[in-house]
Parts: sequence; structure tokens; C-alpha cells
Amino acid sequence: MTEKSKEPCWYVVHTYSGYENKVKDTLEKSVENNGMQDLIFDVRVPVEDVIEIKNGKRVKTQRKVYPGYVLVHMIETSESWYVVRNTRGVTGFVGPGSRPIPLSDAEVQMMLNTEAKSVEFGVAIGEEVRILSGPLENFTGIVEDVDTIRDKLTVKVQMFLGREMPVEVDLDQVESVILGDLEYPVDSSGPVPAELDESLRPFVLYYPGWSADDQVPAAELCSRLGAGCHWDREAGTVTITYRGHTAVLTVGTEELVVDGAEEMTFGPTVERDGQVYLNWKVCDYLEIPCQSMTYALRIMPPGLK
Repeated sequence: MTEKSKEPCWYVVHTYSGYENKVKDTLEKSVENNGMQDLIFDVRVPVEDVIEIKNGKRVKTQRKVYPGYVLVHMIETSESWYVVRNTRGVTGFVGPGSRPIPLSDAEVQMMLNTEAKSVEFGVAIGEEVRILSGPLENFTGIVEDVDTIRDKLTVKVQMFLGREMPVEVDLDQVESVILGDLEYPVDSSGPVPAELDESLRPFVLYYPGWSADDQVPAAELCSRLGAGCHWDREAGTVTITYRGHTAVLTVGTEELVVDGAEEMTFGPTVERDGQVYLNWKVCDYLEIPCQSMTYALRIMPPGLK
């Protein structure tokens, strides 16, 4: 690769999901060990402060603004390209054919300016919630609307004689309800009883913006469930094993075989940016309780009591 620029620019690097900080640490060590401080100047994983509503309480946390991406400030040469591209966890630069394309000044400002606080409501439209205070304390209902300006929710509650009535409540007046009396925030970061291991936590996987088929990343799904996942690149198949079931999906098609029987996925299994994405309906065949929402899939692993 020939040198293209003697001026440092910001570039976007795609990583495996969950590897962003590892890529940052590894790349920074490579720069130091190889004396490349004159080529690679900065590595960023943009994060933002978030105020989450968890069980009626506001909790300040941090989250990645662009999951699966790392920003690198560097002078692009064959040497710097090679070091970044071959960092463990990196799947490539963002650009046509993985050819690095520098960000514009406006794009840099947008991606690095993460100082503003935001609110993560912890509930979504269609979510079941329990009211914690007021005249309707302990009533449960379904969220119909979220008012982000006024911090209000409209909840449809079943009242007397089975009649449903929409009521407006404050955001901090409710908590999520998952599987009967077990309450967890939908991002699964809340307290979990000691008898439940990590693979039994309820969790949410967000549909990628490019997907029109409600697809989720296979590796992350299996990792969170404690399921087996094998991607045979040569054969073009992904095999998932979970609780006595085996599902085999063919990448680039809607072909699905579960326990030896052909089934329909209602959407193709695709490879994108070094990851395989599958249609959420596969969870049904593996007997994984789940709920498809507008922008995400909520998964409630079997075994919760």
C-alpha cells in the first residue's frame, strides 16, 4: 500500500462486538512497543454518560456511543495500516473494500463530542411495567407512549371489571416486569438472584440499522446464552447448540435445519463486517422465550423461576 497522506486524520475501525476496549489497549501497546508514536497518535472508544432509570432509581453509568467501532487518529501509511488492521479484534477499516477513508472535521466533532448527558429510560413501548407509587401502586400495565421531554409514560392499565384505561405516570414511578415476579431492567444490568448464573439473565439485542429482517449477531446471542456457536467459513454454515437442540444455518440464504428437520427463518442469515447475523425467529426453534420489539429483541432464557 502506498502512502496517501502525510497529515494525521481520524479513521473509523470496525471491531468484533465487545472488543472495543481490548482493541484500544492492544493497539496502544503496539504503538509504544514499535515506536510508532509519530504515525499513530490517539485511539478512542467514544462513551457517554447515561442516566438510567432502574427499578425507579436514577443511576449514572457509561456506555459506548458506537458499539463495534474504534476511532484512530493517525497518518495513513503502509506501516500504520498494517499495525491497525492486524490488531486482534479488528475486522477492518470503515471504507470501500476496507480502504481507510478519513472522517471530515464535522464527522470528527460529531463522533467525539459525547459530553452531553442523556437518559436511558429502561423501558420501551410495548414493555410491561409495575407502578411503584400513587393510587395505582402495584398495578401492572403496558407502556403505550414515552414522553422524553416531560419524563412521562402512558401506561395502559387493566382496571375494574377488566376495563383497560391509559394512565400517565412519572418515569421514576415504574419498574420493568419480566417473567412474572422477576424484575430486571431490560438491559440486564440490575441485581440477579445468586442462584441464577450469567447465562440466565434476561437481556436485549438491538437490531442493526441496516437490517430490514430483524437480525441479531449470532456470536453475541450465543455468548449471552452460554450456547455453542461454530462458524464454518469454508462450508458457509453456522451451527448453534443449545439445551439439546442443534440449529444449522446457511449463510446468505434462509436455509435452516433444526434437529435434522428443515425449517423457515423468515429472513436470511448474513455475513457483515466479519460477523454473522441471523433472524430472531431462530430463537423460537431453540425454545428460547423472547419478544421482538420495534428496535430490539428481548430474550428471557429458560430456567428462570
